[in-house]
Amino acid sequence: MVYEDTCLKLNETIEIIGFISLDPHLNIIPEADETMTEAEITIHHPPVSLIPRLHAIKIIHLVKHDLQAVPQIMSKIESIRTDLHLILNQLLFGDCLAADYLICHLLSSIYMRRDYFCLGTYPLNITHFSLNKYKEYAKDLYKFLTLIIKKSHLLEITLENLNNLTLSPKKDYDCNRLTSGVLQLSNNTHLVIDETGLNTGHITQAGRENYNSICELVNFQRVQYDFKYYKLEYETDIPVLILSEAKSFIPCQTQVVLKVESESENVYPQIMEIAEQYLKDENRLINIRQYLEIARDAKFELNNEDVIKEIQNDFIRLREINKNVDQLHSLMVLARLLSLSYGSNTLTIEYWKKAVQMETERLSRLPGKK
Repeated sequence: MVYEDTCLKLNETIEIIGFISLDPHLNIIPEADETMTEAEITIHHPPVSLIPRLHAIKIIHLVKHDLQAVPQIMSKIESIRTDLHLILNQLLFGDCLAADYLICHLLSSIYMRRDYFCLGTYPLNITHFSLNKYKEYAKDLYKFLTLIIKKSHLLEITLENLNNLTLSPKKDYDCNRLTSGVLQLSNNTHLVIDETGLNTGHITQAGRENYNSICELVNFQRVQYDFKYYKLEYETDIPVLILSEAKSFIPCQTQVVLKVESESENVYPQIMEIAEQYLKDENRLINIRQYLEIARDAKFELNNEDVIKEIQNDFIRLREINKNVDQLHSLMVLARLLSLSYGSNTLTIEYWKKAVQMETERLSRLPGKK
Protein backbone atom coordinates (compact mmCIF):
# COMPACT_ATOMS: atom_id res chain seq x y z
CA MET A 1 0.00 0.00 0.00
CA VAL A 2 1.26 3.48 -0.90
CA TYR A 3 0.33 6.48 1.27
CA GLU A 4 1.41 9.31 -1.03
CA ASP A 5 0.86 10.32 -4.63
CA THR A 6 3.75 8.62 -6.39
CA CYS A 7 4.22 7.86 -10.06
CA LEU A 8 6.00 4.55 -10.49
CA LYS A 9 7.32 3.29 -13.80
CA LEU A 10 7.29 -0.33 -14.87
CA ASN A 11 10.41 -2.20 -13.63
CA GLU A 12 11.74 0.91 -11.88
CA THR A 13 14.12 0.36 -8.97
CA ILE A 14 13.11 2.32 -5.89
CA GLU A 15 13.92 2.58 -2.20
CA ILE A 16 11.03 2.27 0.27
CA ILE A 17 10.67 3.51 3.84
CA GLY A 18 7.70 1.96 5.56
CA PHE A 19 6.38 -0.97 7.56
CA ILE A 20 6.34 -4.64 6.69
CA SER A 21 3.67 -6.96 8.06
CA LEU A 22 4.77 -10.56 8.64
CA ASP A 23 2.13 -11.69 11.13
CA PRO A 24 0.82 -15.12 10.04
CA HIS A 25 -2.21 -14.66 12.33
CA LEU A 26 -3.52 -11.91 10.03
CA ASN A 27 -4.52 -14.51 7.48
CA ILE A 28 -7.91 -12.94 6.97
CA ILE A 29 -9.32 -12.50 3.47
CA PRO A 30 -11.42 -9.33 3.13
CA GLU A 31 -14.86 -9.58 1.61
CA ALA A 32 -14.42 -10.14 -2.12
CA ASP A 33 -16.43 -9.15 -5.13
CA GLU A 34 -19.03 -11.81 -5.92
CA THR A 35 -17.83 -11.90 -9.53
CA MET A 36 -14.29 -12.86 -8.51
CA THR A 37 -13.16 -16.44 -8.90
CA GLU A 38 -11.44 -18.33 -6.12
CA ALA A 39 -8.11 -17.92 -7.90
CA GLU A 40 -8.62 -14.14 -8.18
CA ILE A 41 -9.48 -13.89 -4.49
CA THR A 42 -6.29 -15.74 -3.56
CA ILE A 43 -4.18 -13.55 -5.84
CA HIS A 44 -5.68 -10.23 -4.75
CA HIS A 45 -5.76 -11.11 -1.05
CA PRO A 46 -2.90 -13.54 -0.36
CA PRO A 47 -2.27 -14.50 3.28
CA VAL A 48 0.41 -12.47 5.06
CA SER A 49 2.20 -15.74 5.80
CA LEU A 50 2.69 -16.17 2.05
CA ILE A 51 3.19 -12.59 0.81
CA PRO A 52 4.08 -9.96 3.43
CA ARG A 53 2.30 -6.59 3.36
CA LEU A 54 4.58 -3.63 2.67
CA HIS A 55 3.13 -0.28 3.71
CA ALA A 56 5.17 2.40 1.91
CA ILE A 57 5.29 5.67 3.81
CA LYS A 58 7.99 7.19 1.61
CA ILE A 59 9.25 6.13 -1.81
CA ILE A 60 12.65 7.34 -2.99
CA HIS A 61 13.56 7.30 -6.68
CA LEU A 62 17.17 6.19 -6.80
CA VAL A 63 19.71 8.49 -8.43
CA LYS A 64 22.11 7.08 -11.01
CA HIS A 65 25.23 7.77 -8.96
CA ASP A 66 26.66 9.86 -6.15
CA LEU A 67 27.19 13.33 -7.65
CA GLN A 68 29.66 14.25 -4.92
CA ALA A 69 31.97 11.43 -6.03
CA VAL A 70 32.22 12.65 -9.65
CA PRO A 71 35.18 15.08 -9.26
CA GLN A 72 37.14 12.58 -7.17
CA ILE A 73 36.61 9.71 -9.64
CA MET A 74 37.31 11.87 -12.71
CA SER A 75 40.61 13.06 -11.19
CA LYS A 76 41.95 9.49 -11.10
CA ILE A 77 39.87 7.84 -13.81
CA GLU A 78 42.83 6.53 -15.82
CA SER A 79 44.39 4.80 -12.80
CA ILE A 80 41.03 3.22 -11.92
CA ARG A 81 40.65 2.03 -15.50
CA THR A 82 44.15 0.56 -15.33
CA ASP A 83 43.21 -1.39 -12.20
CA LEU A 84 40.03 -2.72 -13.81
CA HIS A 85 41.80 -3.58 -17.07
CA LEU A 86 44.51 -5.44 -15.16
CA ILE A 87 41.96 -7.63 -13.41
CA LEU A 88 39.82 -8.29 -16.50
CA ASN A 89 42.93 -9.03 -18.57
CA GLN A 90 43.90 -11.82 -16.18
CA LEU A 91 40.35 -13.17 -15.87
CA LEU A 92 40.19 -13.32 -19.68
CA PHE A 93 43.33 -15.47 -19.86
CA GLY A 94 45.73 -12.60 -20.56
CA ASP A 95 43.75 -11.13 -23.46
CA CYS A 96 44.23 -7.33 -23.42
CA LEU A 97 41.92 -6.78 -26.39
CA ALA A 98 39.04 -8.68 -24.78
CA ALA A 99 39.55 -6.69 -21.57
CA ASP A 100 39.20 -3.42 -23.51
CA TYR A 101 36.01 -4.64 -25.18
CA LEU A 102 34.54 -5.82 -21.89
CA ILE A 103 35.19 -2.44 -20.24
CA CYS A 104 33.43 -0.71 -23.13
CA HIS A 105 30.53 -3.14 -22.83
CA LEU A 106 30.20 -2.49 -19.08
CA LEU A 107 29.91 1.24 -19.81
CA SER A 108 27.27 0.85 -22.52
CA SER A 109 23.89 2.49 -22.12
CA ILE A 110 21.30 3.82 -24.55
CA TYR A 111 21.59 7.58 -25.04
CA MET A 112 19.21 7.95 -27.98
CA ARG A 113 16.57 5.94 -29.83
CA ARG A 114 16.02 6.51 -33.51
CA ASP A 115 13.58 4.29 -35.41
CA TYR A 116 14.78 0.74 -34.73
CA PHE A 117 18.26 1.80 -33.64
CA CYS A 118 19.22 2.02 -29.98
CA LEU A 119 22.24 4.31 -30.00
CA GLY A 120 24.67 3.39 -27.23
CA THR A 121 23.81 -0.24 -26.66
CA TYR A 122 26.75 -2.62 -27.14
CA PRO A 123 25.96 -6.35 -26.74
CA LEU A 124 29.07 -8.50 -26.61
CA ASN A 125 29.73 -12.18 -27.35
CA ILE A 126 32.96 -13.61 -25.85
CA THR A 127 33.91 -17.02 -27.25
CA HIS A 128 36.62 -19.70 -27.40
CA PHE A 129 37.60 -19.83 -23.73
CA SER A 130 39.04 -22.91 -22.05
CA LEU A 131 35.84 -24.76 -21.31
CA ASN A 132 37.54 -28.17 -21.42
CA LYS A 133 39.74 -27.23 -18.47
CA TYR A 134 37.35 -24.94 -16.65
CA LYS A 135 33.74 -25.99 -17.16
CA GLU A 136 32.49 -23.39 -14.70
CA TYR A 137 34.34 -20.50 -16.34
CA ALA A 138 31.19 -18.60 -17.35
CA LYS A 139 29.82 -18.75 -13.80
CA ASP A 140 33.20 -17.78 -12.34
CA LEU A 141 33.42 -14.72 -14.57
CA TYR A 142 29.84 -13.76 -13.72
CA LYS A 143 30.60 -14.13 -10.01
CA PHE A 144 33.39 -11.61 -10.40
CA LEU A 145 31.25 -9.20 -12.42
CA THR A 146 28.66 -9.14 -9.62
CA LEU A 147 31.32 -7.60 -7.39
CA ILE A 148 31.84 -4.55 -9.60
CA ILE A 149 28.39 -3.85 -11.07
CA LYS A 150 25.31 -2.83 -9.14
CA LYS A 151 22.63 -4.96 -10.86
CA SER A 152 23.06 -8.18 -12.80
CA HIS A 153 21.29 -11.40 -13.74
CA LEU A 154 22.67 -14.71 -15.01
CA LEU A 155 20.55 -16.55 -17.58
CA GLU A 156 21.72 -20.10 -18.26
CA ILE A 157 20.59 -21.16 -21.72
CA THR A 158 20.13 -24.92 -21.85
CA LEU A 159 17.69 -26.72 -24.12
CA GLU A 160 15.44 -27.39 -21.12
CA ASN A 161 15.51 -23.77 -19.98
CA LEU A 162 14.90 -22.49 -23.48
CA ASN A 163 11.80 -24.67 -23.80
CA ASN A 164 10.43 -24.24 -20.28
CA LEU A 165 11.36 -20.84 -18.86
CA THR A 166 8.98 -17.91 -19.03
CA LEU A 167 11.14 -15.12 -20.43
CA SER A 168 8.48 -12.59 -21.43
CA PRO A 169 5.80 -11.41 -18.99
CA LYS A 170 2.36 -12.88 -19.68
CA LYS A 171 -1.14 -11.95 -18.56
CA ASP A 172 -2.86 -14.62 -16.48
CA TYR A 173 -6.56 -13.98 -17.06
CA ASP A 174 -7.61 -16.61 -14.52
CA CYS A 175 -5.98 -14.60 -11.74
CA ASN A 176 -6.23 -11.27 -13.59
CA ARG A 177 -2.55 -10.66 -12.98
CA LEU A 178 0.57 -10.11 -15.08
CA THR A 179 3.00 -12.97 -14.50
CA SER A 180 6.56 -11.70 -14.56
CA GLY A 181 9.22 -13.10 -16.91
CA VAL A 182 12.98 -13.54 -16.63
CA LEU A 183 13.62 -10.66 -19.04
CA GLN A 184 11.51 -8.26 -16.99
CA LEU A 185 14.54 -6.41 -15.63
CA SER A 186 15.13 -2.82 -14.56
CA ASN A 187 17.28 -0.56 -16.74
CA ASN A 188 21.06 -0.95 -16.51
CA THR A 189 20.75 -4.49 -15.19
CA HIS A 190 23.58 -6.43 -16.83
CA LEU A 191 22.24 -9.64 -18.33
CA VAL A 192 24.87 -12.35 -18.71
CA ILE A 193 23.76 -15.22 -20.94
CA ASP A 194 25.64 -18.48 -20.40
CA GLU A 195 25.37 -20.75 -23.45
CA THR A 196 28.01 -23.24 -22.37
CA GLY A 197 25.40 -25.79 -21.30
CA LEU A 198 23.40 -25.66 -24.55
CA ASN A 199 23.11 -28.97 -26.42
CA THR A 200 21.36 -30.00 -29.62
CA GLY A 201 17.78 -31.22 -29.44
CA HIS A 202 14.17 -30.41 -30.21
CA ILE A 203 13.02 -26.83 -29.66
CA THR A 204 9.34 -26.45 -28.82
CA GLN A 205 7.09 -23.61 -29.88
CA ALA A 206 7.66 -22.03 -26.45
CA GLY A 207 11.40 -22.40 -27.02
CA ARG A 208 11.19 -20.58 -30.34
CA GLU A 209 9.20 -17.78 -28.71
CA ASN A 210 11.83 -17.51 -25.97
CA TYR A 211 14.57 -17.39 -28.58
CA ASN A 212 12.78 -14.58 -30.41
CA SER A 213 12.36 -12.71 -27.12
CA ILE A 214 16.10 -12.88 -26.42
CA CYS A 215 16.95 -11.74 -29.97
CA GLU A 216 14.51 -8.83 -29.66
CA LEU A 217 16.15 -7.74 -26.42
CA VAL A 218 19.74 -8.08 -27.66
CA ASN A 219 19.26 -6.32 -30.99
CA PHE A 220 16.40 -3.88 -30.41
CA GLN A 221 16.26 -3.48 -26.62
CA ARG A 222 12.58 -4.33 -26.41
CA VAL A 223 10.64 -6.88 -24.37
CA GLN A 224 7.20 -8.02 -25.46
CA TYR A 225 4.47 -8.33 -22.86
CA ASP A 226 2.04 -11.06 -23.87
CA PHE A 227 -1.58 -10.21 -23.14
CA LYS A 228 -2.75 -13.32 -25.04
CA TYR A 229 -5.01 -11.43 -27.44
CA TYR A 230 -2.39 -8.81 -28.22
CA LYS A 231 1.22 -7.96 -27.39
CA LEU A 232 2.79 -4.73 -26.18
CA GLU A 233 6.45 -3.80 -26.59
CA TYR A 234 8.27 -2.06 -23.76
CA GLU A 235 11.62 -0.36 -24.26
CA THR A 236 14.52 -1.49 -22.11
CA ASP A 237 18.15 -0.57 -21.51
CA ILE A 238 19.79 -3.86 -20.57
CA PRO A 239 23.46 -4.53 -21.49
CA VAL A 240 23.80 -8.14 -22.68
CA LEU A 241 27.00 -10.21 -22.41
CA ILE A 242 26.90 -13.65 -24.07
CA LEU A 243 29.45 -16.32 -23.09
CA SER A 244 29.65 -19.25 -25.50
CA GLU A 245 32.19 -21.77 -26.79
CA ALA A 246 31.68 -20.77 -30.43
CA LYS A 247 29.71 -17.94 -31.99
CA SER A 248 26.41 -17.51 -30.17
CA PHE A 249 23.22 -18.85 -31.70
CA ILE A 250 21.78 -15.46 -30.74
CA PRO A 251 22.57 -12.80 -33.36
CA CYS A 252 25.18 -10.54 -31.77
CA GLN A 253 27.24 -8.25 -33.94
CA THR A 254 30.34 -8.00 -31.76
CA GLN A 255 32.06 -11.34 -31.22
CA VAL A 256 35.43 -11.40 -29.47
CA VAL A 257 37.43 -14.61 -29.93
CA LEU A 258 39.68 -14.98 -26.90
CA LYS A 259 43.40 -15.27 -27.49
CA VAL A 260 44.27 -17.48 -24.54
CA GLU A 261 47.77 -17.30 -23.07
CA SER A 262 48.89 -20.75 -21.97
CA GLU A 263 50.56 -19.36 -18.84
CA SER A 264 47.35 -17.63 -17.69
CA GLU A 265 45.33 -20.72 -18.55
CA ASN A 266 47.52 -22.98 -16.40
CA VAL A 267 47.28 -20.80 -13.30
CA TYR A 268 43.69 -19.64 -13.74
CA PRO A 269 42.41 -20.94 -10.34
CA GLN A 270 45.15 -18.94 -8.62
CA ILE A 271 44.28 -15.88 -10.75
CA MET A 272 40.68 -16.05 -9.50
CA GLU A 273 41.89 -16.10 -5.89
CA ILE A 274 44.28 -13.20 -6.47
CA ALA A 275 41.56 -11.14 -8.20
CA GLU A 276 39.22 -11.61 -5.24
CA GLN A 277 42.00 -10.63 -2.83
CA TYR A 278 42.81 -7.61 -4.99
CA LEU A 279 39.24 -6.38 -4.69
CA LYS A 280 39.13 -6.84 -0.93
CA ASP A 281 40.66 -3.38 -0.80
CA GLU A 282 37.39 -1.56 -0.13
CA ASN A 283 38.54 1.74 -1.63
CA ARG A 284 39.64 0.06 -4.86
CA LEU A 285 36.33 -1.78 -5.19
CA ILE A 286 34.27 1.35 -4.49
CA ASN A 287 36.34 3.32 -7.01
CA ILE A 288 35.73 0.74 -9.75
CA ARG A 289 32.00 0.62 -9.05
CA GLN A 290 31.69 4.40 -9.11
CA TYR A 291 33.91 4.62 -12.20
CA LEU A 292 31.59 2.33 -14.16
CA GLU A 293 28.50 4.32 -13.18
CA ILE A 294 29.97 7.81 -13.63
CA ALA A 295 31.71 7.09 -16.95
CA ARG A 296 28.57 5.42 -18.29
CA ASP A 297 26.38 8.44 -17.59
CA ALA A 298 28.90 11.11 -18.65
CA LYS A 299 27.91 13.50 -21.42
CA PHE A 300 29.63 13.03 -24.77
CA GLU A 301 29.98 15.32 -27.77
CA LEU A 302 31.42 14.91 -31.25
CA ASN A 303 32.25 18.42 -32.43
CA ASN A 304 35.90 18.32 -33.51
CA GLU A 305 36.09 19.03 -37.24
CA ASP A 306 39.48 17.33 -37.63
CA VAL A 307 38.16 14.15 -36.00
CA ILE A 308 34.99 14.19 -38.10
CA LYS A 309 37.09 14.50 -41.27
CA GLU A 310 39.31 11.61 -40.13
CA ILE A 311 36.25 9.46 -39.44
CA GLN A 312 34.82 10.22 -42.88
CA ASN A 313 38.07 9.23 -44.59
CA ASP A 314 38.31 6.00 -42.58
CA PHE A 315 34.68 5.18 -43.29
CA ILE A 316 35.32 5.37 -47.04
CA ARG A 317 38.30 3.06 -46.69
CA LEU A 318 36.54 0.64 -44.36
CA ARG A 319 33.43 0.47 -46.53
CA GLU A 320 35.58 -0.81 -49.39
CA ILE A 321 36.74 -3.63 -47.10
CA ASN A 322 33.49 -4.28 -45.28
CA LYS A 323 30.11 -3.50 -46.86
CA ASN A 324 28.25 -4.03 -43.57
CA VAL A 325 26.90 -0.60 -42.59
CA ASP A 326 25.87 -1.88 -39.14
CA GLN A 327 29.48 -2.69 -38.29
CA LEU A 328 30.50 0.85 -39.17
CA HIS A 329 27.80 2.12 -36.80
CA SER A 330 29.10 -0.30 -34.16
CA LEU A 331 32.59 1.16 -34.60
CA MET A 332 31.26 4.63 -33.79
CA VAL A 333 29.66 3.27 -30.62
CA LEU A 334 32.92 1.56 -29.68
CA ALA A 335 34.89 4.80 -30.19
CA ARG A 336 32.43 6.67 -27.98
CA LEU A 337 32.61 4.07 -25.18
CA LEU A 338 36.40 3.88 -25.42
CA SER A 339 36.64 7.66 -25.01
CA LEU A 340 34.32 7.61 -21.99
CA SER A 341 36.36 4.79 -20.44
CA TYR A 342 39.39 7.12 -20.35
CA GLY A 343 37.34 10.02 -18.99
CA SER A 344 37.13 11.96 -22.25
CA ASN A 345 33.75 13.50 -23.08
CA THR A 346 34.73 14.06 -26.70
CA LEU A 347 36.26 11.87 -29.40
CA THR A 348 39.89 12.57 -30.25
CA ILE A 349 41.86 11.25 -33.22
CA GLU A 350 43.88 9.13 -30.77
CA TYR A 351 40.83 7.31 -29.41
CA TRP A 352 39.29 6.97 -32.86
CA LYS A 353 42.47 5.34 -34.20
CA LYS A 354 42.61 3.04 -31.16
CA ALA A 355 38.98 1.97 -31.77
CA VAL A 356 39.76 1.24 -35.45
CA GLN A 357 42.81 -0.75 -34.39
CA MET A 358 40.77 -2.74 -31.85
CA GLU A 359 38.09 -3.53 -34.40
CA THR A 360 40.65 -4.54 -37.02
CA GLU A 361 42.30 -6.97 -34.62
CA ARG A 362 38.94 -8.34 -33.45
CA LEU A 363 37.80 -9.03 -37.01
CA SER A 364 41.12 -10.71 -37.85
CA ARG A 365 40.53 -13.25 -35.07
CA LEU A 366 37.15 -14.42 -36.33
CA PRO A 367 37.03 -17.94 -37.77
CA GLY A 368 37.68 -17.90 -41.53
CA LYS A 369 39.59 -14.61 -41.39
CA LYS A 370 43.03 -16.16 -40.98
